[in-house]
Amino acid sequence: MAGDDPRTGAFRVVVEAHPPGEPDQFEDVAAIWGSDGKRFGARGRIDTTLGVGMAAAAWTPLRRLLEADVPEQLELDDSEVAELLDGAAERLERSGIPIRWAPLFNRSLDGRVVVGTTGGLSRSVPDVFDQNALQGFSWQLSLDDGPLTDAEREAIASASRPLVRVRESWVLVPPVQASRARKPDLKPLTAIDALSVALTEALGTLDSIAVHDGLAYPVGLRHAFHDGVTWLDLCDDEQCCLVVTTGGTGPALRDVTPDATAAVCGKMMPGFGELMRAESL
Repeated sequence: MAGDDPRTGAFRVVVEAHPPGEPDQFEDVAAIWGSDGKRFGARGRIDTTLGVGMAAAAWTPLRRLLEADVPEQLELDDSEVAELLDGAAERLERSGIPIRWAPLFNRSLDGRVVVGTTGGLSRSVPDVFDQNALQGFSWQLSLDDGPLTDAEREAIASASRPLVRVRESWVLVPPVQASRARKPDLKPLTAIDALSVALTEALGTLDSIAVHDGLAYPVGLRHAFHDGVTWLDLCDDEQCCLVVTTGGTGPALRDVTPDATAAVCGKMMPGFGELMRAESL
């Protein structure tokens, strides 16, 4: 960062490159232009310029580097830093251009949707299963895995640039998180609608597995148990937050879905199933 005061100083990109065969030994590009070519090879300047060109193809503000005699550094305005935080950094990473932020910056600002509006609590459990009851939802922002206080959220919301002082650290604020801080409350939804959004949009559907049903017991149970283990593997590999099982033939001998589900559950919570079945009648 250019300047001594992070509140007013300009952001600065410093270009680094590594010698051939030493992918972890990055040095400032200025060292390549000032060297005799032994460490970086005869193509050091050419390869570095090509790398900068690849980065500029992924993010256009970096094209200004190609206009300099030595593509060593570039000052960014706040809007360009906001672009970096809003997806441009990921595009550069996917293009093979790693980004290293200065240790001064805290990049742990995150958000998740919680039940309840700002300053309020969620409804009672029976209301959650009322298909006509609307639930309030809001964004809960966190820093270093700890929820923000109202005062901290207000500091994020009122920040005039993508950098703000919170909890004794300089926090980088992506535009999407600033927007969530300014308008944390979401449109009320029914519990069923909220679950649908979570599965199909916010989280995305990772996979679906057809459980073998209708086979003779206990053959059907063995097949269903195998499917249940497959679900467990999917949860471990993809860090799933929720698995929903549906279907089955109802309370019949050949319906083994409840047995297979119970066989792979680490902890049962009696009562919730009965409550949902009672509400659906």
